[in-house]
Parts: sequence; C-alpha cells; structure tokens
Amino acid sequence: MASQNLFAIFRCGLLNQSPVMYSSVRFRLVGKKEKMASKAMKWAKPLREDLVSNKCETGALEEPSMLHMVSRVKTLKGRPQREKATMFALNLTGRQNEKVVLKNIPSINQMLSKVKHLIKITPITFPNGYPEEKDFEHCLLKDNGEFVIRKEIQPIEKNVLPETVPAEKQRIVMDKKTLERHMLLHLRHYRLNMEYFPARYVYKYNQDGKEYRYSKNRTSDSHWY
Repeated sequence: MASQNLFAIFRCGLLNQSPVMYSSVRFRLVGKKEKMASKAMKWAKPLREDLVSNKCETGALEEPSMLHMVSRVKTLKGRPQREKATMFALNLTGRQNEKVVLKNIPSINQMLSKVKHLIKITPITFPNGYPEEKDFEHCLLKDNGEFVIRKEIQPIEKNVLPETVPAEKQRIVMDKKTLERHMLLHLRHYRLNMEYFPARYVYKYNQDGKEYRYSKNRTSDSHWY
C-alpha cells in the first residue's frame, strides 16, 4: 500500500512539473546556434556578392546545346525494373562509360531525369562550327564534349619548297670536327664498333620460347652463341 502511494505521488509530481525552464533553454540554444552559423559563414559573403555581380555583367545566358553525350557511370545490377526499362530505351545498357549521343528535347530530358543518378551528361559543343556533309570524314568527338573538325592542311604556294634541290646542298659536310664529335658520342654511349659485337641475350624466364639454350645441351647446339 505504501509503495502505491509513493508511485502516485511521484506520478503527480511529473505531471505537474513546469516545462518553462526546458523551453527557455531550448530557445536560447537555437538563437546561439544561428549566431554561430552566421559568424562562421561571414567569409563567404564577398564571394556571393562577386558571383551576383558577375552574373549581372554577363547578361543573357548561353544557348543550350542541341545534343548531349550521355554515359552510364553506375551498374544496373539491383536497380528497379522501371530504371532498367528507361536505360534500355535510351540505349545505355551496354558497357559502362560507353558514350551515346541524344537530342536535347523535353521527352528525352524527362527520361534522363529519372535515371540522373546513374548517368553522366556532357553537352556537345562545336568550336569549329557545325559540320557539313563533306566534313563527316574528318570529325572527332572528344571526351569533354567538343566536336572537332580536322581538315587536311593545304600548303601555301609561297612556302612550298622546290621539287629539286641543288646537288651542292644535298651533300653532307663531314669535316674532322664533325667526325670526332660523332665518334665521341658513340664512345660515351658504349656503341663504338657495336656492329661487330652483336648483343647476346640470355633469357632467365624463357621469353624467347627456346628452352634448349639453357638446358644441359648448351654446348651441343652452340651455333646461336
């Protein structure tokens, strides 16, 4: 009976307890956290102002690209069936990091937004202008999205060398100093008279596939050595 009375008294004390102290402490901490956050991010304020000013100076935004280069960067194993169906419709079920060119239209962009966590989208730019039919053989799509046209270089008539060179210019001058420099270079690299001493390699791990060279029959078939 005494235990029941103690429990009732304890319960009444909990129910009648005033929550003012806890709420005041909570609100006080929230205000302090906001002040601490504002002081910590004070250094980023000038950066944001510069970013806004740069946007105002640039004015109109650049035109969006007409094509996208899309590649799959994550595996499809364990993904939901709807995501696999979307990737199959976009032709992205092949090897990972394989590039696919898609149009920048609302219907395709809506499909890409469903699987944006599995793909990488790179806009295609044309630094050399849009290609024509005669330029298709000289086009190259880089990994950064640049569509480059590499045409053949046509020589200018002013810089073209004559077909025939005089015999005096064709002859190489071999004076004494040139020969000494040439022989000294061979001597430094241990290549003096190397045509008379060919290298004879011994492969420890049988890279040339001729085991008989390194077996007991070394002397019987010594023409190679």
